[in-house]
Amino acid sequence: MTSLTTRVVDQIRTAITSGGYAPGDRLTETALSREFGVSRVPIREALRTLESEGFVVLRPFAGAAVASLDRAEVSDLFAVREVIETRIFRRCAERFAAASRSRTEPTGSTIVREASQQAWATEREELRRIGSELDALVSSGERLVAAGETAELPALNTAFHLGVAHASQSASLTVLLRQVAAKIEWVYSRDVETRAASSWQEHRALLDAILAGEIDAAGALIADHVGKARRAHFKETLDAAR
Repeated sequence: MTSLTTRVVDQIRTAITSGGYAPGDRLTETALSREFGVSRVPIREALRTLESEGFVVLRPFAGAAVASLDRAEVSDLFAVREVIETRIFRRCAERFAAASRSRTEPTGSTIVREASQQAWATEREELRRIGSELDALVSSGERLVAAGETAELPALNTAFHLGVAHASQSASLTVLLRQVAAKIEWVYSRDVETRAASSWQEHRALLDAILAGEIDAAGALIADHVGKARRAHFKETLDAAR
């Protein structure tokens, strides 16, 4: 895939997950070509990629359209997310807990002791940076909620959860979460109006647990967070169908 096609894929995917294109909306190559200022070739390639990701449906003789998330797929998405993120948040809290414990004086040669001290100091500084970045994300979300501005919340929500994943230092778990992150953002954008305030209150509690190194609390809180999001989504879906 060329860099141009990758950019177009990202742009169309973002338009879908943010609600710019609704499920069922037609996606014509001509209109998309005009909108994104590219030829129809990268548009066609991007639509094929988005079909493989589950965001677009390509129909013979009818063209492309935005896909719909059915109940079973959303239920599976929440289940997968709970498993992955419970482990991620626990690992992240474990990292903070380890760094906050009293440092024991290393044994061995002077070189070994100095290297150990430097590694410990470096880890503490790195965690301060991570904590500051995560706090900035949560604070931004809280400000947007207070101002009643929800358009940027889905992307900010994704940034917070992926930020915790990176801080967990598990490459495999981060890759797994990234694979479903766009779908999670898609679901979140549909529920953001009803979940905005409570969601960011929960993010604050999650961050507090991580920074305090409270491993069990972090795991329990993220499981509860995902559970509340699942219940809110299906309630909204049921209400909309009535």
